[in-house]
Amino acid sequence: MNGTRSSGPILVVSSGRTGRNLENVMPLKKGSSKKTVSSNISEFHKGKTFAKTAKKFGKAKANKQAVAVALSTARKSKRK
Repeated sequence: MNGTRSSGPILVVSSGRTGRNLENVMPLKKGSSKKTVSSNISEFHKGKTFAKTAKKFGKAKANKQAVAVALSTARKSKRK
């Protein structure tokens, strides 16, 4: 090797089984009211995840995914 690389350990931070970085996890509000779900959808539209999904798969699919995740969060909050 040419000595430009660091020989120290590499720290990988993940948020569980999926292996996603914690930087990409958005704080969603808990609750199942219409206002909370709408707020969570808006939060996705502002984030990096939505932009990357829209670029890769198109805006329509990114919108559907934002709604699906917001509704999933609402269902999870009802269970507990």
